[in-house]
Amino acid sequence: MISGRFELQINKTIHQVIKKQYLV
Repeated sequence: MISGRFELQINKTIHQVIKKQYLV
């Protein structure tokens, strides 16, 4: 039930972290 929404938030966080790591 919540896994869908939770996964989306995790994906967003991972994307932000990856973008930051690539920028730095």
